[in-house]
Amino acid sequence: MCPEDSLQVPLKDAKSCGLHQLLRGPEVQLVAHSPWLKDSLSRTTNIQGINLLFSSRRGHVFLQTDQPIYNPGQRVRYRVFALDQKMRPSTDTITVMVENSHGLRVRKKEVYMPSSIFQDDFVIPDISEPGTWKISARFSDGLESNSSTQFEVKKYVLPNFEVKITPGKPYILTVPGHLDEMQLDIQARYIYGKPVQEVAYVRFGLLDEDGKKTFFRGLESQTKLVNGQSHISLSKAEFQDALEKLNMGITDLQGLRLYVAAAIIESPGG
Repeated sequence: MCPEDSLQVPLKDAKSCGLHQLLRGPEVQLVAHSPWLKDSLSRTTNIQGINLLFSSRRGHVFLQTDQPIYNPGQRVRYRVFALDQKMRPSTDTITVMVENSHGLRVRKKEVYMPSSIFQDDFVIPDISEPGTWKISARFSDGLESNSSTQFEVKKYVLPNFEVKITPGKPYILTVPGHLDEMQLDIQARYIYGKPVQEVAYVRFGLLDEDGKKTFFRGLESQTKLVNGQSHISLSKAEFQDALEKLNMGITDLQGLRLYVAAAIIESPGG
């Protein structure tokens, strides 16, 4: 061997040497025997060694799901991308596994990837319990190339009751020297029709054309629902005071919408 020669070790030879079983030391030593080492370099020996970094990773695997949270019965769509060590598309065989929230394997596939991208889907069983599921993928002959992603499975719970807010008028007149008093009706009923007998917490604000909300400070209020209903009003003076706290006037309301939020918290046993 001359000084300019190069040497390649095929994968099968590396496996026969046990290189793929190196789990701790990331280095292997390459030892060369040649009379040239002694004659040309005036050395006392014809042996020279060098430490080489070694990794059994075949490349890089990336996983992606179409959303982070699913309900039982929904379809999970995912993609797998495979690249080699030089970040080029890889066409090696990939092993894909799916584990449920208990860590039990529910799906395993060996996939040949001619385009380096694999897309697949599966349905979460209706009887699945809430929790974190995991999809993992790796090169079939490279354990250290394992990659995984997680998603949440949550059961959809129907709301106990529905809340409606109805304004007295669909608009607010803000001509100079005049401002309408705002009247609102709040109604809350359980899904089976019974009226809710709780307290409603109400907030007011403004909503611009881009959907940005600005809440009025000091206009928060509580109102008791009687037979599932309550009537609230916002006087001209209260509204003007709230606008002044935002450094706004009546003329600044053009094109804006009044935003009203009502929250009802059901008491235990309610």
